[in-house]
Parts: sequence; C-alpha cells; structure tokens
Amino acid sequence: MSTPVHVYTPREVASVLRVSDDAVLDAIKRGELRAFRVGRYWRIKAEALEAYMEGRANA
Repeated sequence: MSTPVHVYTPREVASVLRVSDDAVLDAIKRGELRAFRVGRYWRIKAEALEAYMEGRANA
C-alpha cells in the first residue's frame, strides 16, 4: 500500500510563504519550485516545498 503524498495548491504555498499567488507561479515557471499539472491546475508536493524553503534559507 502506498503512502499518501501531500500536495499543495499554489494558493496554499503562497499562504505558507506569505507571498502572492503570482510569486509562487513565477517560481514554478522559473524552475525554482518543482510542481506538476493536474489538468490545467498546478500542484506542489510537500517535499518540493520543503526543498524550495531549504534552498532559499541557504541562499
């Protein structure tokens, strides 16, 4: 049995990071934040968000 993977919407990520939705979408488009599409909607895995935050902390 697979372990459930927690995914966030760009709006949820924006809330966590306290930035705008557009800032999250820009980070996705620049390749700084890994994300995938479900239809026309972006989703971000919890691991990708953690990696992004760790990378930003070390910058």
